[in-house]
Amino acid sequence: MVSSRMKKYLFLINPAAGSGKAADVWCLLQTLLAKENVDYDFCFSKHPGHPRAIANDTGKQRKYGCLVVVGGDGTLHEVIDGLYQQAKQEKMMVAYIPAGTGNDFARGYG
Repeated sequence: MVSSRMKKYLFLINPAAGSGKAADVWCLLQTLLAKENVDYDFCFSKHPGHPRAIANDTGKQRKYGCLVVVGGDGTLHEVIDGLYQQAKQEKMMVAYIPAGTGNDFARGYG
């Protein structure tokens, strides 16, 4: 599942997304991650703008190989914006687990 070259994953969870759906999804994900022995850290966004700040800081640190967003379209947008703001740094992979109300990006992307 994880390449030997892959650094640790960072999961950014917006517990308010999908009226709490993201928090439920995170509980399921933790079980799967433990079963697969995936090396990861996680954090919860606490307010609007927080995902942007986390992504910006994470992109600068280069500690993680992939930032995994668990939330809705707004959370994903903030993360992409935060990474874009520090685009002078090396690029970072982003993964998205849709757990919002509408999940328009996931539906549009297929």
